[in-house]
Amino acid sequence: MYIKDIDDVISIGALASNYSYYKNRNNEIKISIFSFAPVLFSWLGMDERIFYGYVGSGIYHWTQPSSSSFDSTSATEFGFRMGSGLKIKLGRKTGIGLNLEWNHIFKMKSKNFDIGPVNNIDLSMSFIYSFY
Repeated sequence: MYIKDIDDVISIGALASNYSYYKNRNNEIKISIFSFAPVLFSWLGMDERIFYGYVGSGIYHWTQPSSSSFDSTSATEFGFRMGSGLKIKLGRKTGIGLNLEWNHIFKMKSKNFDIGPVNNIDLSMSFIYSFY
């Protein structure tokens, strides 16, 4: 994630992520998802810069490797993400973050399956470095 402040409340940025394989409970389908999204970002409590929230629309590219039952396939779809988090300061310019994010892909369809809209909720931890 890269964030650039516009003013005291709103920032803009970009977020890229790669989710390793998700397995379907009922068959041999495994899916990997890469996403890139421009985001609108805001610190909730500007003075301390502890809590944050963001929202953005993006591009999601997913791939499914071949298995004994299915051929490999991939596609690129649109979606959006919303997230919020907490930054814990470690040093003057460093910190760790705890992030909860919801991703929504508008449709996931291939020659092997048609899932329709897909939702993904992730809890992640990150290392934060401030360049300013």
